[in-house]
Amino acid sequence: MLNRAEVRRNNGLANIVWAVDPVGDTGEFESWLSQTDRVSSVQFVFERPNPDAEEEFEHLFERLDRLESKRITERIVARDGSTGLSKDGLRNDPTSKAFIAAAAAAFGYIVAKGSRGKKRVAFDQRRDLMTETVEAVGVTWDSAAQSVRTAVQRAVGRSDSG
Repeated sequence: MLNRAEVRRNNGLANIVWAVDPVGDTGEFESWLSQTDRVSSVQFVFERPNPDAEEEFEHLFERLDRLESKRITERIVARDGSTGLSKDGLRNDPTSKAFIAAAAAAFGYIVAKGSRGKKRVAFDQRRDLMTETVEAVGVTWDSAAQSVRTAVQRAVGRSDSG
């Protein structure tokens, strides 16, 4: 929507390209992991949205470059369904930690399945994302930035309260 308005405003030539990236959260996956009795599978997806790499998952970017790929998907399935995957292993394995850190920085996502008691449970980081709408951002960068800050504060307030 912002990009279309920018093109209209400038006679078909956009001088600003607007993009919105999700904000990841490792706390949600860690909470799910802690509350899940048995983890039957985890799928990590790592994507290149831009050329920047953080140290925690730099080797994943290097692997993308070596393979000339845009996405790495790793699916881990429990050897024994009655015991599930090692949760400590998921937390401490260097590659899993890199995928988790990348998902927290919105460079991918995590999908997992497991059970809590006799009930099947699932985690999908792409689902139930927190969203916020900014109706008018103003005509100056300062007013636009303030509108976005206010929207983020509203979202954080909702997150903290429930």
